[in-house]
Amino acid sequence: MFNIPFLKDLFDTRFLRTVSDAEYNLRGILSGKDLHYYVFQADEQDQQKALSELYRKDGIYYFRSDMVQGKILEFPVKSAYIEQFIPSGTENISPASFISNILSVSEQDRKEQWDPAFTRYQNELEMWLAGFAVEAETVKMENGSSALDFSYEIPMEEVNSQIVALFAEFSTDPDVNALLDTVMTQEEKALYVNENLLYYYKEALNSFDMDKKLTMNKRVSAMGEVLSFGIGLPLDEKSTGYNILRIESVSGLNVYTLQNQKEVIVFGLPDQKNEQDTTYEKSIWLAKVHTDPSQKDLEDNFSLRMDIKKSTSVYKKGEGDDEKNHEEDQYDIILEKDLTYLPEDLNPESIPEFVPVKAGINLHYSSKYAQNVATTLEVQASIIQGESTLAFTGKFKTAVPWIFMPFEIQDPIQVGTEKEKEIITYLTDWVSNAASMISHNSVEEPMQEEKNTDDVPEDAQNETGDSESAETAPLEVEEAE
Repeated sequence: MFNIPFLKDLFDTRFLRTVSDAEYNLRGILSGKDLHYYVFQADEQDQQKALSELYRKDGIYYFRSDMVQGKILEFPVKSAYIEQFIPSGTENISPASFISNILSVSEQDRKEQWDPAFTRYQNELEMWLAGFAVEAETVKMENGSSALDFSYEIPMEEVNSQIVALFAEFSTDPDVNALLDTVMTQEEKALYVNENLLYYYKEALNSFDMDKKLTMNKRVSAMGEVLSFGIGLPLDEKSTGYNILRIESVSGLNVYTLQNQKEVIVFGLPDQKNEQDTTYEKSIWLAKVHTDPSQKDLEDNFSLRMDIKKSTSVYKKGEGDDEKNHEEDQYDIILEKDLTYLPEDLNPESIPEFVPVKAGINLHYSSKYAQNVATTLEVQASIIQGESTLAFTGKFKTAVPWIFMPFEIQDPIQVGTEKEKEIITYLTDWVSNAASMISHNSVEEPMQEEKNTDDVPEDAQNETGDSESAETAPLEVEEAE
């Protein structure tokens, strides 16, 4: 039986048992690119205790807590995580930063600015494809309508030459460069979008297997609408670790498949066309399968689909001065086993069973008509897997701004993208100290009676008894506009 490790740990850990069944105050303020959030409990004299703070300055996040005195954590910017997958070496500027910026471009900007700027190059590609032999076949759809299937096979040398030619064009295109200026520094552009370095880019494209052909297929309706599109890029396994990258677009879903002789990775994302709709449904696929029977880690294989449903209701309640506007956003999420987009030659028995996960999130906003009246957000969330349940409730309000004093940052502990012994020590100390500092709603504080676990292996520390659920009490929150 396969279970996602972080879900298993999340449901029943020392941390969750320590912070559950307690009331907290959360306050936060945003000031330009900086922010300051802090969570605490109030004692009988309404004084703060068990305080933890998150502070962002110049794009970098810092965390300090009363639970671990004298130590501050510093978190890397998000581009540092991308660098794990696309390292730049020791001399070149990493592409992680501008890739992160491109991925952060809003859907509206993408449609209104980026798509029009690249339409010309899309049209040029269509004209280029027309110069290659194509096989066409008429097919009958399930709904009874007819469609045409087109298939292409193009030598990779031709593909690389066309990529370099298009790159030479848009690297000097003023409209494209104006857009790139919003996501790249001049140093990054000088390295990655430089017409004088075309020879370098051509060499970089050798990560594709030059002895093979690119395969492409698309299905077009009788009205000329592209119903599905697929492309297969042969990769050089020595330099990439994989021998093929497949990209498929069908029914509003983009599926990416990386494969070699021992492993298959599949990632499916929906088109982001209805993100702002009041109601939508979308699905995400993720699979990683070891195909080599000699591998001992076949139990780690998984192929999962996440279904996300959103519904929004807007209404008014109350009369006269008590009338309020209300908006409720309901998200329902299901994570379960699904083999739909795995390669056909893959043995389905190599995928172990998976206990489905169900999650629900309800965001309820309410406010009166008058200006400067606080907006209230009530949150209810739950995650269920098998007999385990994690629940959370919170109440947030906007409030008038206040002046905050950022904590002093001295010799922070760098939080890397991989676990480090110093970080594990910090988290262990945090949980141990929090057990005696946090006040719980129940009479007994479960962590007080725990035995000393200094000499107990980490896996043993996570073992629990029969308790399989945890629930936080409502959070009273004031957040500045």
